[in-house]
Amino acid sequence: MADDVARLGPRVGVPRLPAVFVPRRRLDVLLHDDHRLPVTLVSAPPGAGKTTLVTAALADHRGFVPLVVDRRHNEACRLAGVIADTLGVAVSGAQELPTVKGIQSAASLLDATFSQVERAGRRRVLALDDVQELASPDALGTLAYLVERAPVGLDVVLCSRADPPIRLTRLRLDGRLREIRNDQLAFDHAEAAELLAAHGVRLTRGQMDAIWRRTQGWAAGLRLAACALQREADPRELVDSMAATESAIVDYLL
Repeated sequence: MADDVARLGPRVGVPRLPAVFVPRRRLDVLLHDDHRLPVTLVSAPPGAGKTTLVTAALADHRGFVPLVVDRRHNEACRLAGVIADTLGVAVSGAQELPTVKGIQSAASLLDATFSQVERAGRRRVLALDDVQELASPDALGTLAYLVERAPVGLDVVLCSRADPPIRLTRLRLDGRLREIRNDQLAFDHAEAAELLAAHGVRLTRGQMDAIWRRTQGWAAGLRLAACALQREADPRELVDSMAATESAIVDYLL
């Protein structure tokens, strides 16, 4: 790597919550300062509510630093550079950061960033979304270095559709990893009823049972069902057939 590393610009922006939103405190508490572990892995299929959970739990945290990764971050040293920029801007408040002199590797760049975070003295939570996009040895090596070497005061949250191929077992054994998976993210019966009611959908208990069984608490499935039910003159008939909802779910997955 060249001695001069071009800084790639900050990628900070808190995602928006859905227009109709139901807080779920049983999950939010896992990401609060009193309960959060140094590394949190939120791993579940599409539409499970990973980003919504992290945003809802951390949006008001003064040290929340969200970052969406993509396939471009598989290029050599690019992920390290974006993490450094994102944390650097969050710590310093600057809009742009200059070229760094003398950095030889992604590890060195992260080490310099860790030192900057430590000097600032405020607890930060770096949340990486779409981690499943990282596939190159360089990007995965950077990710592993981040979660294994991040200093006290820098917690890392990973949102992914699949577990990243890094040494998660070591983090588990060290008691540094919390895992939030699909079974926890699934809406329970009461949460599902609250979500549909927030959409203005009123159902009998039996109808609500049918919706919940068919969606298995899948967040996207419940929202799609609510949208389909809102458009129907007789929601009860749609619940019995669920044809429109199933069509909407197929469209979503495609």
